[in-house]
Amino acid sequence: MKRKGVKLIMSEYADIVIGNLSLHWFRNYLDSKIVSLF
Repeated sequence: MKRKGVKLIMSEYADIVIGNLSLHWFRNYLDSKIVSLF
């Protein structure tokens, strides 16, 4: 039972990390696009 809870926490943590990474990448991508426009 305890192991299942740990697995759930790990997958939620992974989702958060992946979300932050993609957000960070997306912001960098937008910044480079905006810079190339000006």
